[in-house]
Amino acid sequence: MSAKIIPFPKVKRAPVVYAIPLYGEEEVSIALAAINIFGPKVTNDPPTIYATRTTLKYLKPHIVVEILNLAYRSDIFAAKGKDILKRIISNIEMDKPAKAN
Repeated sequence: MSAKIIPFPKVKRAPVVYAIPLYGEEEVSIALAAINIFGPKVTNDPPTIYATRTTLKYLKPHIVVEILNLAYRSDIFAAKGKDILKRIISNIEMDKPAKAN
């Protein structure tokens, strides 16, 4: 007796879309510092200036989220910096579209 293989439809996963609101000068400054310190470690890029105020909006949000989490877990930032990082991370909005085509 031979078994029939039942093909399952391939499921396309919808991408997770991040919105990273930065409120105020200190949040922008801490985010840029974290990206410039930890960005090369996450992206394996050579250690150069990774982000500026102008280029910040063009970075891939999922990489920025990873960098901010890494920066928060590090011991580089003092308590005030960690509070700001925690506030940025808690304000990140993750939106997963209902269905991908």
